[in-house]
Amino acid sequence: MLLDKEVNDNGVSLYRNSVGTSRYLTRGKKASLISVVKMQEAFLLQMLDKLPHLIKTGRSKMNIQKEMNGNDVEDKTNYGDVDNNTKREMAQNLQNTNSTKMMPGPDKLSPDFQMKFIAVMDSLAAPSAPSLVKSFDLSPHKEAVDLGGGSGRVSIELAKAYPDMKVALFDLPPVIQIAQKFNASQQMKNMTYIGGDFMAGDFPRADLYVLAHVIHGFENEQIDTLLKKVYKRLSPGGSVLIMEKVLTEEKDGPDLGITNDLVISLMSQGRERTGAEYNSLLCRHGFRNVVIRHIEGYNYYDAVMAKKPF
Repeated sequence: MLLDKEVNDNGVSLYRNSVGTSRYLTRGKKASLISVVKMQEAFLLQMLDKLPHLIKTGRSKMNIQKEMNGNDVEDKTNYGDVDNNTKREMAQNLQNTNSTKMMPGPDKLSPDFQMKFIAVMDSLAAPSAPSLVKSFDLSPHKEAVDLGGGSGRVSIELAKAYPDMKVALFDLPPVIQIAQKFNASQQMKNMTYIGGDFMAGDFPRADLYVLAHVIHGFENEQIDTLLKKVYKRLSPGGSVLIMEKVLTEEKDGPDLGITNDLVISLMSQGRERTGAEYNSLLCRHGFRNVVIRHIEGYNYYDAVMAKKPF
C-alpha cells in the first residue's frame, strides 16, 4: 500500500504516505529505492521482454543496441530522466559486454550514468547492509577489504559495526571518486578508499574480504580467477564474506533470487546460486567451514562466509 487513508471528523478524506512509502520512496531517505524503480522502468523491464529468446536458445546475447535505438522506442517507453544518449550508451555497453561474458562495469559508462548506476546499487544494499555486516561475528578480523564495493554502503556499515577494524573500499578509480562524493557526510576514521582493478591487478592483503553482488555478475572462469587471488592474498585463518541472494536447493525461491537470476542471465553469463553450489565453489578453491545466513525480509542479499585454513 502506497498511501494510508484517514477520514476526519468532518468526513473529509486525508491521505498520507504509508510507512513503506515514507521509507523507500521518499527522496533523501537513506534506504530510498527511487533510483531502482527508475532503472527498472527505463531498462530492466525491456530486457525481460527478451526472456523467451533466452529460454528457447539458452543464449544471453541480445542485439540490445538495435532494440534500444529503434525508431519507436521512445513512443513505447517512458524513460524519465534517462536521456537518449544514455540509452544508446547502455545498449552499446551491454552489446560489448555479451562478448566478454560479464555485466557492464561503471567504468565503461559516462560520468552521468556512472552516478545513476552507483545510486541504484546503493539503494539495493541500503535496507539490509546493517544486518549483513552483523550476520556473523566479524570482530576477530582486523583488516577488511570490500572488493568492488561500489558506493561504499557495506564498507561504511562494516566500519560502524566494528570500529577497531580497518576497512578499505576497493573499486575502479571512477567508482571510488563517486563513492567519496556519496559519503562526504559520513567520514569514518577507520575507513579508506583505494582505486584499482581486482581482476587485472593486485589488491591490499587482509584477513577479511567482502564480495557484495560481485560473484553473480561473472562467468565461471572469471570467478575462478578472482577467488584464486582472494585465497592467495587472504591471511591464514582469514575469511571471505560473499553477499548474494542464495537460491533454495530446488531453485524455486526466493522470489528476488529468481528475478535476479533471470535479469543477470539476460545481461551476461553470470547467475545466482544455491547454498550447495556456493559450498562446492568455495571448497574447490581451498576455503573451508562454509556457513550461510539468510537475511530476513524483502532484500537482495544473504551472507555466505568461508575460512582459509591456518
